Amino acid sequence: MDLKRISKQARYPDIRLPQRELRIEPTYEEAVQYMAEIVRESSIIAYDIEVLNQELSCIAFAKTPTDIMCIPFQYKGDNYFTPEHESRVIDGVSAILGDEDICKVAQNAIFDSSFLFRKYGIIVRNQEDTMIAHQILAPDLPKGLDFMTSVYTEEPYYKDEGKMWKGITGSDTQFYIYNAKDAAVTLEIWHCLKRDLNTFGNWDTYVRQRSLIAPLAYMSERGIRMDQEGLKSQSTETDKLLIKLEKELQMIAEQHGYPDLNPRSSHQLKEYFYGREFRGIKAYTSRKTGKATTDEKALKRLSRRGCKEASLLLELRHWGTLKGTYFDTTLSEDGRIRCSFNPAGTESGRLSSSKTIFGEGTNLQNQPPEMKPFFLADEGFILYNVDLSQAENRIVAYIAPEPRMIQAFEAEIDIHSMTASMIFGIDYEDVVLWDKEKKMCDTGRGTNTHRFWGKKSNHSFDYGLGYRTFAFITEIEDNEAKFIHDKWHGIYPGIKQYWSWVENQMRENHTMTNLYGRKRRYMGRWGYDLFKEAYSFIPQSSVADKINKDGILFIHDNQFSFPTLELLNQVHDSIIFQIPKSVGMEEHYIELRSIVESLELSMEWRGQEFTIPADVHAGKNLEDMKVLNVKDKGEFTKGLEEVWSQKM
Repeated sequence: MDLKRISKQARYPDIRLPQRELRIEPTYEEAVQYMAEIVRESSIIAYDIEVLNQELSCIAFAKTPTDIMCIPFQYKGDNYFTPEHESRVIDGVSAILGDEDICKVAQNAIFDSSFLFRKYGIIVRNQEDTMIAHQILAPDLPKGLDFMTSVYTEEPYYKDEGKMWKGITGSDTQFYIYNAKDAAVTLEIWHCLKRDLNTFGNWDTYVRQRSLIAPLAYMSERGIRMDQEGLKSQSTETDKLLIKLEKELQMIAEQHGYPDLNPRSSHQLKEYFYGREFRGIKAYTSRKTGKATTDEKALKRLSRRGCKEASLLLELRHWGTLKGTYFDTTLSEDGRIRCSFNPAGTESGRLSSSKTIFGEGTNLQNQPPEMKPFFLADEGFILYNVDLSQAENRIVAYIAPEPRMIQAFEAEIDIHSMTASMIFGIDYEDVVLWDKEKKMCDTGRGTNTHRFWGKKSNHSFDYGLGYRTFAFITEIEDNEAKFIHDKWHGIYPGIKQYWSWVENQMRENHTMTNLYGRKRRYMGRWGYDLFKEAYSFIPQSSVADKINKDGILFIHDNQFSFPTLELLNQVHDSIIFQIPKSVGMEEHYIELRSIVESLELSMEWRGQEFTIPADVHAGKNLEDMKVLNVKDKGEFTKGLEEVWSQKM
């Protein structure tokens, strides 16, 4: 309940609502005149587009929160303007959006700007984004325009008007009003957000995140070349595997008196596993619903108890997801995979991605290892993946601080092998050797090396993961997980001291600040889950800001130094791009060295500086890549020559 708003409205006998001049359904002349006024008079405006059936339905401009025009392009299923007039109106739109002297404010600007570039070649310059701003200010709250309108303005709720029109229950006029209101409240909200960002000390963080819109829009449009034949072949082979797995499941189910078990029926699976007449296992229940479930967690627990059917179901779901979500992804007509990046997709500043606005592609942030062979360099290009080495672990080590971790990193010792040697009481050299020889550790099913468990521990226990959850994730016994968990915390006592510091900081002001000055105020329910979120904030958000600032933005803002480099993707702590062979190996070396030097700029915490090494991988696809040493030009050139000579 907004008590301040109630107090304000209580001063008057009636409710005082915003009075806006919404110019709807203008003539061609009126539209042109309004846009000309913007170019002549405005230093800041808001804009919003509506898309219907992948075509521009209308665009609204707000010179002020009370002076708005919606310019339609579709009316009652037909064109609003003549072709000649529409072309001139689009030219006017392009002139406004491309004008560096006019600040354009949008909600989810990357959607609007990506669509306008794809359809009309319009490049939007000098823009602000209310969604990014609000996400940085209050990541725990919804970031939709409907929520922000209710918080920052006194405009009555109107968002259902757009839904009604899309459901074909409203009029075109009603939809244009909806579009105009979106632009009006976006501009009004922006002034509030800008004030609050400065007050909270997050303006620089906002600018950094907003600056990603341009390179992300480019990456979305460029896409990545895919091995189409390889994907088709893999999809076919996966079909065969799924049939084989399902037959094996059916055979076992028949032995337990349940022929024709449908692995896609949750009802049948619960009946089979938990029914007395079949398997008769005590039901696992969902924490949310309290009802019996056969979700992934339940199946993993059944699998750990030696239930073969559960293991087969997990495999079926795994390969079914790979096929449906990845191998059968809808590619663009040119055979490339694309996505829509969201610079406000996470609380930590990490990017997220999804299908494009044209229904193509998929989430490129979380591609499984099985997809790597199918991501290809373009003909005549070398594909590069530059990633920050053990970035989060390094930051945790220095901010905790944890002396053993710091010593390992500064001595360039493999921390995963060192951790394993101390957990299992084995010489460091033996852990390294046995990992190379694939000599397996007895922990679990004996299918992983000692170093594997050292790495799993380092990636799991920094942020408060308990041994039972670790056991579930890694599918080992609780006593084995507890042994590893307790040993790890005995080796690295500084981590729990760091947790105590975080908890004290949260008690003081509910706010954490990362190594780049990004602040996050927590609004969630007080308790252990909230603390776990806070433990991870500084490392995860600092890595995100590092890769975005010193990687993506460094390349984008210095294009004169990277004239032929094509940014393709960013995945958490790595950047993927390609450079044409035609520029020569010397140019490849210069550009890679420059990028690595930027990524390895020092970070500082409480007066102590440290760096995160950047590793360079090169190849013709994302799986078969060779590590290159940019610190030694001779070694770099020799390694690149091998990649250079590879055939696709």
